Amino acid sequence: MDSDELVLFFLLPIAVMVTGVVVVLAGLRHRAKMLELVHRERVAMIERGIMPPEMNPILAESHRMRDNGAVRGRSFSVGIIVVGFGLALMTIIAVAGGDVTTGIGIGGAIAILGGAFIVRSVLTSSSEPPPPAFRRPPPMPPTD
Repeated sequence: MDSDELVLFFLLPIAVMVTGVVVVLAGLRHRAKMLELVHRERVAMIERGIMPPEMNPILAESHRMRDNGAVRGRSFSVGIIVVGFGLALMTIIAVAGGDVTTGIGIGGAIAILGGAFIVRSVLTSSSEPPPPAFRRPPPMPPTD
C-alpha cells in the first residue's frame, strides 16, 4: 500500500463517521427547536383561554389521526430506503465478492425487511375520514 491509498483507507471512514455525527446532531437540534415551538404554541393557547388538544377530546382525536398518517408515510419511506440498501448491498457483494448467491442471500434478506415496512404502511392505512373540524371559541377579551 502506498501513502495515497493509506490516507484514503483511514481518511474516508473517519470522514463518514464525522458526517454521521454531524447529521445526528443537526437532527437533535431540529427536534429540540420543534419541541420548543410546540411548547410555545401550547402556552399561547392556554394564555388565550383555548383548550390545548390533549385536554380537548375532539382535537386530540384529530391529532392522533394526523400522527398515524405521519407514521404510515415514515414507514413507507423507511421501507423504500431499506429496499434500496438491500439491493445495493446485493450488487456490491455479488460484484466485489464474485459470489452471486451470497449477495442475493444477504442483500435479499435486507430488501425483504424493507418490503415488510412497505407492506406495514399499506396495511395500516385508514379508510375512515377524519373527524369534523373543531370550531374554537373566540378569544376572550383581555382583562385590565
